Amino acid sequence: MTRQTVLFVVLVLLIAAFPAAAQTGSAPVFNINTASVSSDHNLVTLSLPFTDTYGDSHYAQIDWGDGIVQPGLVQANVVRGAHTYAVSGTYTIRVVLRDSTGLSVTWETVFSTETANYAVDPNLPGAALCSEYNGLSTSNLRAGVPEAIRQQVWCRPLSVQGEFTGWTGMLPAGSGHIGVQDVLNQGVLQAVDIFSTTGLAAPNGVSVCLRGTGTMLLLVGIPRQPVWLGTFNSADLPGFTCASVSQFGTLVLVTLNAAEMIASAQPAEPGQIVTASGRVLPPLPDYAPGVWLQQTGACLPVTRGMVYVRAQPSEGSAALTILPHRNPVVIDGMIGVWYAVAVNGFEGFIRADLLSFECGYYAAVG
Repeated sequence: MTRQTVLFVVLVLLIAAFPAAAQTGSAPVFNINTASVSSDHNLVTLSLPFTDTYGDSHYAQIDWGDGIVQPGLVQANVVRGAHTYAVSGTYTIRVVLRDSTGLSVTWETVFSTETANYAVDPNLPGAALCSEYNGLSTSNLRAGVPEAIRQQVWCRPLSVQGEFTGWTGMLPAGSGHIGVQDVLNQGVLQAVDIFSTTGLAAPNGVSVCLRGTGTMLLLVGIPRQPVWLGTFNSADLPGFTCASVSQFGTLVLVTLNAAEMIASAQPAEPGQIVTASGRVLPPLPDYAPGVWLQQTGACLPVTRGMVYVRAQPSEGSAALTILPHRNPVVIDGMIGVWYAVAVNGFEGFIRADLLSFECGYYAAVG
């Protein structure tokens, strides 16, 4: 028997004698010093960091203490969850984290609505995962959320059948509110905040349907700005108006159609440009080559390298999104050396030298 064979036999015997040590490693450990449970009106959020030496995959389960047990969202070694309590009281929250080897750890804490910044609204389902509204026959909203981000996209009703809830002006960080008088003047049928408690950048692939017929808009940014959305109807949801949502904010269903709202809310002065979405831009300067090239129909404006779309025509302005090389855009106008563009549901500005134009045969970018 060779030396290598002897070592192999010894290794096999060790594994047989100590299977747990060889195959499972150690259990995950919660970092209780950085664990947090916070609340803002009727939304409770939980953040529970942990470590696991062997880097196994993990599954978390959260018992909120009111009969509701939900899977927790595990991201970057942190268990996250959010919940709405329907009744004031004191609840024991229990989190069980299990790794792929079967080892688990449990953490408990007590949450009281009496000592926290918490309020119960008996007239609403409250803040919940958007997809959880789908099973409520009385709900005025339905949502389609990709499974990969289902536990990261939340909805909070702000207006139900034209009646505003108590949440206006009292919202969790990062969520929107109805604060645009021109929108309020149109007649709000339904409104819902769409937000994330986990830092998700955007609700890509999410569609939301609100009960009623009208025009959809999304209030985004600070100060709130309306973005008009294209709508669709689903045979499975008669009486609902639906829209795809690519940004977090406040989704509003109003009674007037988009053209009437644009005309009444933002009257254009002579020479101004009013885009299809209602954005008002100053008149074109005497020299606007990119606009002219696009108007020929033979040339397509595309990005030159990776390019930020800015909220304002300034390098110091916030970045709305970043585009890859050769990404097509639509030019709506020009301010100084900046083109006003529309792309992927965003309206913003790109510096003129960061766009190029592909004409003729090369205009078919795909």
